[in-house]
Amino acid sequence: IHMNPLQESVQPEGDTQYRGVLKALAELKAEFPYPIIAKETGAGVSMEVAIRLESIGIDAIDVGGLGGTSWSGVEYYRAKDERSRNLALKFWDWGIPTAISVVEVRYATDLPIIATGGIRDGIMIAKALALGANLAGVALPLLKPAVRGDVEGV
Repeated sequence: IHMNPLQESVQPEGDTQYRGVLKALAELKAEFPYPIIAKETGAGVSMEVAIRLESIGIDAIDVGGLGGTSWSGVEYYRAKDERSRNLALKFWDWGIPTAISVVEVRYATDLPIIATGGIRDGIMIAKALALGANLAGVALPLLKPAVRGDVEGV
């Protein structure tokens, strides 16, 4: 399940009605026979959110912290008017950095943690694991060669 309240909040067609989301996730978890991973998309997961997710039985959290793709930045480039661009720009670098999010979620829960958001190399993966993540994900180091058509670089 991907969570992107920051992006939804800055995009003109965004859905900013979050009432009942936790209840809906709990109902999904009760009916769905497979593990459910909650994934943030660039703004990080706080300990408070992690505790709530754990309380309804979510199986793992991908922190998707600040440091990777800024979806507010994406909305800046999608914006069709100055007001929307200005709003997206103000939140371009807003969120919980990946490292802090990993520490908060580890402190608050026993859930498996996937560290994503600005992870660029093996050293950063090792740091994420040392901070308490169980796994780490990378995108940019794989996307750059892929965009160039460098299949071997991927």
